[in-house]
Amino acid sequence: MLHYTLDLRFTLDTPPQLAGIARLTVRTQAENLAAFSLDLVGLTVEAVRVQGAPVEFEQRDRKLFLPLPFPLNFGTEFAVEVDYGGSLRPLQSPYAPFIGGIGLLSSQRPPALAFAAQPDAARSWFPSNDHPLDAATYDFVITVAQPLEAIANGTPGPVTENDDGTRTFRYAMTDPMASYLATVAIADYQVLETVQEGVPLRHYAPIGDSPDAVAAAFSTTDEALEALGEVFGPYPFEFYGHAITPLRGGALETQP
Repeated sequence: MLHYTLDLRFTLDTPPQLAGIARLTVRTQAENLAAFSLDLVGLTVEAVRVQGAPVEFEQRDRKLFLPLPFPLNFGTEFAVEVDYGGSLRPLQSPYAPFIGGIGLLSSQRPPALAFAAQPDAARSWFPSNDHPLDAATYDFVITVAQPLEAIANGTPGPVTENDDGTRTFRYAMTDPMASYLATVAIADYQVLETVQEGVPLRHYAPIGDSPDAVAAAFSTTDEALEALGEVFGPYPFEFYGHAITPLRGGALETQP
């Protein structure tokens, strides 16, 4: 997989609802490839297009099976577009049977949602080659009801205020990352921005949390960046940050 563009509209019902379009840029890894599959669990596919042309598809065994219009040679790039959606739920993972479910964290009071997808729950919210060795770049286009804010991996782009009472947020992750690192977090957020060791920092916290308390919680970030830089070299990404969610669950280190 080379690139994912995920156009996602979330409704924070119980359970949360997702209507999505996933646009994938794929490179073949076999000769005469006539069909392939994507990982997808719990959501319903409505239509699939390969190179812009509709194709038949089948969902079974936690997979989306797709034929290709004609066999493709090794190294050929092609485009896949998947319209899908449904109710979001935590994933029952065979790799984490000791946990009741992974991936989705959500609540209605306060309205909030986040994904912590390690090791294999990317498939619970977008069609993917959900394997940690298959890194790709990402664009996120996320629509939520006002006044909620959506955050995701990558550099933030322009925000659109829509006539229907929603807002659309955009993020671009230009450094390849594994699918389980992809994340979206939605809440009524405030953002605290600063610079430490030459690295822009962006910390998100629910509105109502004290800005001083949030700043204090991350006051040692500059020391950590300096210490890690001495061991591993300069920080490799454009910025660093944290997102605090008003949700019960764990925590996950992702790619900023």
